[in-house]
Amino acid sequence: EIVEEFDDALKERFTTNDGFIAQAFIELFIPPPLEKDFEYTNKMVGKIINSWWPLVSNCAPWDIRWISILRRIAKHNPNINWTPYLPFLFNKIQKSLSIKNGATGAGVAMYPARLSFMFSRRQAHGKAAKLAVEMLGNGSISDAYVVNESKSQNDLAKKVLYSRGEKSKKADVEAIKREIETLSSQDKQVSLGYLYLRRLLSSISTLFHPSNLGMHTFSVFGFLNNLCGSFVKRLGRQYASKYDSISLVEKRELLSLLLPLAKMGLTGKNENVVLLAGACFAQLAWIAPTTVYEHITPLLSAAFDPSNLTQVHLVPACLQALDVLFQPFLQSRMLLPKILPKLLPLTLPGVDPNDFTKTLQTLKFYETFLRWIPIVDTSKFDYSEMPKANDCAWEHHLTSSCKKYGIDSDSEARNNSESDDERILLGEAMWNAGPTISKWGLDLVGKLLSFFEHQEPLSEDGGMFQKRDEFKLFQVKQVLSLLFQQMDPETRDSAQKIIVNWANTKCLTNAEEYCVSMIRSCYVASTVSGKKNMIQNLFVPMMERIKKPDNYSDRQVSWAFIVTGAIIRVAGSQVVQQEEMLDSAISSILNDVDDIREEKASKLLEQSIRGLVGSYPVNGGSSYECTSDSNIDSVDWRKLAVSWGQSLETVSLKLHKPSHEELKAATRLRDKFLSLALSKVESYMETKDTGVKEWRASLVLITSVIRGSGEYLDTLVSGDSVMVPGVHEEKIRDDLIKKSTNILEWLLANTNNPSLHAVAANCVILSMLLREPCTLSDGTPNQFQGLYEHFSKAMQPYALRAELLATNRRVENEHADALYEPSYVLKSRSSMLEDMREVITELHRQQSVEKCFVAESKPVYVRAFTVLTSSCLHDWTETRKKIQKNYKKLGMRFPKLLCEQLHVLMNHFDYSGVEQISEEQDTKKYAELTGSYYLMNNRKVFRWIVSDWRLFRSFVEKVVVGFDASALSSEQQTASDSRVQELIIGVMNRWNNLPLSDSNITRQDIIDKLEAHGRLSSMSWRKQLSVSGSLSTLIRPDKPNSENMWNWFVDIITTTQNVPLQTNALFALSKLMLIGKNDNYLEESNSARRVDFTDGTFLQKIVSVVSQSHIMAAEDPDESSSSSAPKIGGLMGNLLKMFTGSQKHNKSKWSIGVEELMSYPEISSETAWLHHDGQYGSGFKFSHAFVFFVFTRTLGVKFVEGIVPLLEDLIQGETEQQTAEYKANLVTCSEIVAGMLRAAEKYEYLNDVQEAIVERVLPLVTSSIAETGLNSGSCWVDASVFSCSDGVPQNAWLEMTFESIEGQIMMAPSTRIINSLKVARTLIEELQEENDIVSSLERLSACLFSLHRYEYKAVREQVGVTAAVALHKATRSNHKVKVLHKFVEKLCTLEKKVDTSTGDTYESAFYLGLVLSKLGGYEDYISHLIPVFLEAVNTADSEQSKKFKAICLNVVQSMEAGGIQIIEQLISTGLSAPSWNVRLVAIMMIDAVLANQSSGVGFLGLLYVRKSFERMLYDSEIKIQQQVSLSLRNIVSSFHPESESLKIYVDKYADLLGTLKSEKRKQKHQVPAVFGLSAAVKAFPYSVPSPLSVASLARVKLKEAKSTIEQFKRTHHDTWAFDSQAFTQDQLDDLMGSSEVYGYA
Repeated sequence: EIVEEFDDALKERFTTNDGFIAQAFIELFIPPPLEKDFEYTNKMVGKIINSWWPLVSNCAPWDIRWISILRRIAKHNPNINWTPYLPFLFNKIQKSLSIKNGATGAGVAMYPARLSFMFSRRQAHGKAAKLAVEMLGNGSISDAYVVNESKSQNDLAKKVLYSRGEKSKKADVEAIKREIETLSSQDKQVSLGYLYLRRLLSSISTLFHPSNLGMHTFSVFGFLNNLCGSFVKRLGRQYASKYDSISLVEKRELLSLLLPLAKMGLTGKNENVVLLAGACFAQLAWIAPTTVYEHITPLLSAAFDPSNLTQVHLVPACLQALDVLFQPFLQSRMLLPKILPKLLPLTLPGVDPNDFTKTLQTLKFYETFLRWIPIVDTSKFDYSEMPKANDCAWEHHLTSSCKKYGIDSDSEARNNSESDDERILLGEAMWNAGPTISKWGLDLVGKLLSFFEHQEPLSEDGGMFQKRDEFKLFQVKQVLSLLFQQMDPETRDSAQKIIVNWANTKCLTNAEEYCVSMIRSCYVASTVSGKKNMIQNLFVPMMERIKKPDNYSDRQVSWAFIVTGAIIRVAGSQVVQQEEMLDSAISSILNDVDDIREEKASKLLEQSIRGLVGSYPVNGGSSYECTSDSNIDSVDWRKLAVSWGQSLETVSLKLHKPSHEELKAATRLRDKFLSLALSKVESYMETKDTGVKEWRASLVLITSVIRGSGEYLDTLVSGDSVMVPGVHEEKIRDDLIKKSTNILEWLLANTNNPSLHAVAANCVILSMLLREPCTLSDGTPNQFQGLYEHFSKAMQPYALRAELLATNRRVENEHADALYEPSYVLKSRSSMLEDMREVITELHRQQSVEKCFVAESKPVYVRAFTVLTSSCLHDWTETRKKIQKNYKKLGMRFPKLLCEQLHVLMNHFDYSGVEQISEEQDTKKYAELTGSYYLMNNRKVFRWIVSDWRLFRSFVEKVVVGFDASALSSEQQTASDSRVQELIIGVMNRWNNLPLSDSNITRQDIIDKLEAHGRLSSMSWRKQLSVSGSLSTLIRPDKPNSENMWNWFVDIITTTQNVPLQTNALFALSKLMLIGKNDNYLEESNSARRVDFTDGTFLQKIVSVVSQSHIMAAEDPDESSSSSAPKIGGLMGNLLKMFTGSQKHNKSKWSIGVEELMSYPEISSETAWLHHDGQYGSGFKFSHAFVFFVFTRTLGVKFVEGIVPLLEDLIQGETEQQTAEYKANLVTCSEIVAGMLRAAEKYEYLNDVQEAIVERVLPLVTSSIAETGLNSGSCWVDASVFSCSDGVPQNAWLEMTFESIEGQIMMAPSTRIINSLKVARTLIEELQEENDIVSSLERLSACLFSLHRYEYKAVREQVGVTAAVALHKATRSNHKVKVLHKFVEKLCTLEKKVDTSTGDTYESAFYLGLVLSKLGGYEDYISHLIPVFLEAVNTADSEQSKKFKAICLNVVQSMEAGGIQIIEQLISTGLSAPSWNVRLVAIMMIDAVLANQSSGVGFLGLLYVRKSFERMLYDSEIKIQQQVSLSLRNIVSSFHPESESLKIYVDKYADLLGTLKSEKRKQKHQVPAVFGLSAAVKAFPYSVPSPLSVASLARVKLKEAKSTIEQFKRTHHDTWAFDSQAFTQDQLDDLMGSSEVYGYA
């Protein structure tokens, strides 16, 4: 009832700005799942498809939304009868793919232009695929061919045969009847929905081939992927609900249809396509594993065959397929034992250091393999020891999928009798594969070791190569970890021997990360005895190298550090036993003179400490093993060997817990070497030794100790969790921070070495950001990832609320105030800290947070933060980068300290009172400014500033107002200005998005500071720009805005000559006028700056600003100059680009004023479509028009009277046309007029303004339209679009436009008529009053009658466009305008349209049809236009004929309905035309209709067209035959390869060629038969559904036959080994006669 009540209102909304909002309203009333009252559901579906959806045509987002709605209805209401709607729906589904195979695909409608696009086309194929799957099971074959009534069937056959009016033989009629009966019998077990989907997929099947890669590729494969996924999901839903409307035959046929398409994608070269194809296989494998297995196995075998060099490029794709199919082939049905033992060894060459993609796919496959299959060498067991089948864990997987879906052809047999035999066979297959897999595991270890030898050091460029190397390293680590875990003990011991031997003989320092990963993974997975072996045979020898480095090369010593570090990091208790050796080795190296060795020793110390107290896996062996070493022998490895895909006793890896002895050892190492380093540093400081080498070694050692101790040296926990008394005392951290700070401070004061500063700063940072300790309770891993992450999580609710506010600021007037109520406003920073504490308390971390807040008040933290900040205020890049990288983390950990330091940083921007400084001071000041910029240039810092009024006020005082770079050198000025600009932009834009309530320091204080800074004359233009931008941002509708703000912006406009600055002020004034309902800027009683709008001085300034901005936008900003300002580049250039809209792709971040102004409810409530400036490329800016809208609304008639003289000067001035100044003046006039008209029409209280506009403004506009050119005049069209709404000025403007057209209509200049027609139809489109609509359309029609024979073609074209828009307006508003319909009928009438005195008049008819086809719903008119189109093609000259031909095709391509109607018209009038050119165009148009509306034409319609085309094969013109063959190819390609229609078609022409005995019969039938068979061969370029057609053509010597055979050989060359099996030996002999043709591969 609600939907019916709003039916008329919704229909009206659908064609306005709110069309998508109306769709959303409908979505709210979608019937609930399994609604019992189907009458409402069926009624809604009919209403959507028949009434609402067709209102807008050729609009992809519109179609996507309706497809989504209908898909939801179909999904939850399976009993709806969709049969009547299937042709329409599949037409839309095809359109959503945007495939240009004769059709334009999903286009954008010419009208309604104001519909905003809410969806991306990328969503189209996904939603369309889901709807297509829901249509399966609907309808039957009888709905397609009407076979139930013999009379209807006979009439249909006659219609097909008698389409040209010639009575055919009765035998032909019977042949058609037999074909229909055959098709009906063949497809009787499938639904009509499946037939439509099959025809769609068949027609686009060639687009899936790798050789046809193009823009369509991702669309069709995305459609296929979603099709497979939706099909599997629907079967799952049906199985769960016990309601299955899809027959088993239909399921199997659809599967056989989808798999070949996915296979073609798998052989492609594009990685994304391969991923999509693999996903298709994976999804289908869950419902039909055997079928998928049989389909993909030949491809896998060919790709991995070492002797098949032509298929080696398929290896990465096949590995990708195996990866995604692994789990289905294990759990849906156990199929891998059949093929995996053969393929697995062949995959090893995939680990190729020269091929990144292949290596990555191979490693990814190995990772998947190792997650599911243990590595057990069964050769050590007797065959009799193999477990029985019924004891295996995979037993229940054998028949589960077949019981569910039954799609596999062998499912029934397997369910009944073969289950026991299969269990035995599978068990034997897994058992027999054990030795092969075990050997593969050892070979993989050797392969990876060889792979490491060819690796280069990881890239550190921070770009794509670094990310690629990191990802490859991550994949190697995953594979290594799983590889050793899944090995049985004997195999693992063998692998360990290989690694130990390799490590003792190699020195791979270039591949350190890979080698470390290999050694650690092997050590962690080893048993206790295995770990001892590695310590004895690898660790100890390497330590000997470290202790005696002089006996080895530098490379061997470096390798020893790498190996020992890798083991010691995860050795745990073994480190305690080797503590003495480590201590002596590290001590001896630290006393060495070699810097590199000292750093490596420091790193080894860090790894030793972390190995004692760190968190890492420690349990030995496979995830199948027990956790204790003593119970490993109890693991039944025999059972594991035949239990692929299952874990018997799967346990998570146990993490290392430091024991009492380990903590003591870590403490001893830490204390000894930390004390050693600190004592050295103290001695350096006492003796003032500044030697870089000594300092660096000590600082690196301190850093290593801190990093190693980070996991257990912590002060933010209570003493209850401390295992060793005294180790975690709070003073340890405080002392460390204090000493690190002293070191950094001393170095800053006494040295100038940035590298030392960076290392010292790193010590301080690490001391303050130590990680939290691992939890020491049993079985609980270290889950505390650091306080910083918890602070980040706590910030998310606030960030989300801020985004919500920012995106919902466009609210209705009555709700505008609610936006700023306390419940909608972000809390202040202090209260946010309290909320953050509560959030973290819920995460069970309250105690740590409280300690963190306490730590902020400690002097040691305050001093450390202060020194870190000061160390960045030098011209030392390395130091600055180190601190900047961690400054955000420090700020999030210690927010109070950050706020205090921000005040310090802002002080360095304050140059107020500084006139001249010395060179030394200049360098220092610039370094401080640069350092402060780098520390503050962070979004988190911006958020802190804008959410605290104190910080925000300080920012305004110091950065916005206080900064003045004039005291710096010119080069430093440029850099500093750019950096300060970036900070201001970031802070101001963040403040715009985070509206906050006032706290102790109010917004007014900041405004007063800005206003009191000084007079404009005392500021540089840069400072003026900063202050003005900040003031304009502070304008708020819920806060008072002082008179001084008004005065400030008025002064800028009146006293400066800087256009970007004036533009900023203009928008600020507009904001003040717009929101100043309670402010009295314009009243005489206050002290605001008086602006006299009557003498035009101030208005002249405003108009000049807008005009100059257009002039400067047309020039290169880098070369533009102002009379009183430097070149418009940098900051001003960015402002100019923003305010003028030039260079849209490089829009500046300076959005102060413009974006916010356009978001206010008074402007945005009805203008969602006005976000796109200048539809016609005229330079018209809606932002400027909004300014004058506000001025008119606020000032009323006073503004209009003051602006009219200025408009007269701009329009009637002496400036030459086509100059930049003339165009700028014209666009400025259009923006002023548009703003005035919109305000006058919207607000009823402005009646006096309406009268002034009608009397004084509109005559100027009309004269301007009449005198400007087409390019310049298009700005008036944009103005009419902006200003349109029903009102007096609109009718008056329309009246004057008609008068301009009617005056001397045939003698008027073409530009005046064209501009006037564009404006007139735009104005008419927005008319609402019925009387106005009818009278305007009648008057417009009279003008069109007079103009359709105008001399110039451009005018006639606009006549057709205008007639179409007028007809659409009349139709949509339900008005019958006789004059208009009479004119349209005249254009649609076939009569002689050539007049030697006036020229031809076809253009009007063509453009009428073109626009009507895009609007949709005017198929009757287009059908009547078809004879006119065909006549025009025949009578026009060659160039004009080409143009008309293109328009004809465009018309039928844009149509979304009425296909059969158009086809009948074309067949009756076009195919029988005497001119071969007309016949050719008719055939091409029919082909385009079929490509665009194949589903709408239907199966009988397709048969109707096919028979008509087959008769055209006998045409006498060779070009006709060639085009017909091409069109027949498109029709035949939509046949299923096993379709009876294809067999009947091929047999007909093959038999015809075989019976051509006489020469006379050959001349008549040979060429048509060859062209007919050629169409069948070319329709399937990558398969051989009909070998007979190929063999028959091979016997013919005609050129067309030879060309077709050559193309066939070329497209089948790569797959000929498979395709040749379809031919008999005699047919192959016939094909051998042609020359060899190479394939595409």
